[in-house]
Amino acid sequence: MLEFKKVHEDERGQIYAIGGMLTGDREIALLVTKRGYARGGCIHRRNPEFFIVLSGQVSYHIAHENEQIVGVGEAIEIPPGMPHYFETLMDTVAMEWGTTASEREEYDTKLRRLVEEINRRHEGER
Repeated sequence: MLEFKKVHEDERGQIYAIGGMLTGDREIALLVTKRGYARGGCIHRRNPEFFIVLSGQVSYHIAHENEQIVGVGEAIEIPPGMPHYFETLMDTVAMEWGTTASEREEYDTKLRRLVEEINRRHEGER
């Protein structure tokens, strides 16, 4: 049976861990994110990460220069060792999977700073 567990909530939206589908400590996450916010800036060293948009649209950035618009039903693969983040172009629900919890603890300093700058644009809205 699938288990949805809310693991994070802030002004951007919510993140849910979905259990019962993958083996080992690899996880599936459901990301609910409001328009104009960013998530990520991380690097996964061992495993590729997969990302699919279930509703909405994002501008996905892999490494420091590559941008791809990803819409409903579209998926991308982020190779190991590639820093990445996304910014939502509208309210978005997306799913990502393939990495372990420990892999999500490393961040690219430059991209993480950019994610924080994008999210600071909304400080007056709270």
